[in-house]
Amino acid sequence: MTTTPIEAAPPRSPGRLALARLRADRPAMAGLVIVAVLVALSALAPLITWWTGWAPETFDKSAIDPDLGGLPRGAWGGVSAEHLLGVEPVTGRDLLARVLYGGQVSLLVALAATAITMVTGLALGLLAGYLGGWVDTVISRLIDLLMSFPSLIFMIAVLSVVRDVNRLVLLVTVMAVFGWTVIARIARGQVLTLKHREYVEAARVGGAMTGHVLRKEVLPGLTAPILVYATQSIPAYIGAEAALSFLGVGVRPPTPSWGQMINNARGWFMTDPMYLAVPCFFLGLTVLAFTLLGDGLRDAFDPKEEAS
Repeated sequence: MTTTPIEAAPPRSPGRLALARLRADRPAMAGLVIVAVLVALSALAPLITWWTGWAPETFDKSAIDPDLGGLPRGAWGGVSAEHLLGVEPVTGRDLLARVLYGGQVSLLVALAATAITMVTGLALGLLAGYLGGWVDTVISRLIDLLMSFPSLIFMIAVLSVVRDVNRLVLLVTVMAVFGWTVIARIARGQVLTLKHREYVEAARVGGAMTGHVLRKEVLPGLTAPILVYATQSIPAYIGAEAALSFLGVGVRPPTPSWGQMINNARGWFMTDPMYLAVPCFFLGLTVLAFTLLGDGLRDAFDPKEEAS
């Protein structure tokens, strides 16, 4: 009687192992679900507001009480079947519509700024780490120069002075100018290690062009840290956009923004706390969800860091 040898299961790739660890991370998966829901709600904002019948700039004077200084009628800031999250004092604008469109602004700015900083920082970090010499010196000194600036003060100054331009484009541009430096440093440090690996040396000796070596041999080794940093950058940019709009130098009316809504709600906190609670809740939930997802990705791709 012959026995069939049991074949060992093929080893899983690092990507599959990281994905398995991520699926086992409940906080990270909860963050992923929340992010997916928030992105879907923001993307479907026009359809949702069409269904509710209230656009973000539509006034509903019947929802406020002029005898009480413009406070919403009813409890919880005017929450009703018509206005699911209540209304804005004085104007009666629907808070659900404004929060959804404010989410569009925050996510658009954060995702666009993250994409630009990733591409710019990755490209310059690759060149600095791989080529070395005067290229590395110039890029490294530029990084040091930009990181020495008080970025928030500089952004406030630029956004206050420059007026007759698209505010969303200006916000993304200013954030990207200061944001690429961190990813460039990360990429440069990784490339300094990877470029001496055997497979990179073999490709170089085999006559491969610099672009081919960077794209095929070096860049795949940067996927994990780049993905993790990108996920952790998004909540930082969402918070930065909200802070700048709160200070009055970011998105301007009539375009809704969470930071702008929070600023407008400060004076109504004692009489209409829902007006402040709604944008604060969505802003906090979004930042928390992306942070949980970013932490989960970091632990999935670098379990040694979690163990330490």
